[in-house]
Amino acid sequence: MKKKVHEHHHRTLVKSISWFFIGFIIAFTVLITFTGDPAAAARDSLLIQMVKFVFFYVHERVWSKISYGQAVHEDPDTSFE
Repeated sequence: MKKKVHEHHHRTLVKSISWFFIGFIIAFTVLITFTGDPAAAARDSLLIQMVKFVFFYVHERVWSKISYGQAVHEDPDTSFE
């Protein structure tokens, strides 16, 4: 009997938030390197990441509904009765 894999909204939200911070740091580093302006780099990084946050969340929710490439293996019962 196969089990269906489903990702809960909370997991998707936490993944989206963690990616927001990682992406912000990367974008900020790149922008400050090229512009030399910390305020502009912070503003632009925040704007970019807010847009990407929404799209990442939707992307993850869509993919959580698609079973392509997912394999579910049942662990053998190791309990003794």
